[in-house]
Amino acid sequence: MALIVLMATLILTPSSLPADDNAVNKMAEAMLRMMDAMGFIDDNKSGARLPLNPGNFGMPKQMPWSLPDMQQMPQIPGMPTGWQRTALEGIWEGREGGLLIVQAQRFRLYSPTGGYVEGLIQQRGDRVALYVPRQDSVRPYEFAQHQGRLVLRDAEGQVYLYRRLWFEPEDAGGSPVPR
Repeated sequence: MALIVLMATLILTPSSLPADDNAVNKMAEAMLRMMDAMGFIDDNKSGARLPLNPGNFGMPKQMPWSLPDMQQMPQIPGMPTGWQRTALEGIWEGREGGLLIVQAQRFRLYSPTGGYVEGLIQQRGDRVALYVPRQDSVRPYEFAQHQGRLVLRDAEGQVYLYRRLWFEPEDAGGSPVPR
């Protein structure tokens, strides 16, 4: 936590280097929003995070204190294995400056004015549904993406345009590869 606070302080303090303040501020804001969405900035200490090595389960070959023979537990047939990535995985910036952050089956949508909604996202073909549990609402969209651009169209025909903020390296060489 201290490292995250230090990083945020370094990002937000004025620099003596000449730079485009608007671009620097936008990048710092995007990084803070991303860190908040990923759960790195948690001021309420809700206890929702997993404790370190709960119940001594875990990685038997790597951890001497875990239970023996845990590596022999079979996977339940038909159950998902780990995070299921979607084609929308990543951070997207909207035309007016809002952010759409998608990680596994979760999303957080930031308004350019500072508020946000978060919930679950489900993709099937060229359609995606955003479920917001706090409002108990589901919003269906048609979507298309190409070369780091994303277009969402809701049921009323309203169109939302986004661009991917970065590409994650996926090949062994470490060079960025667009998805």
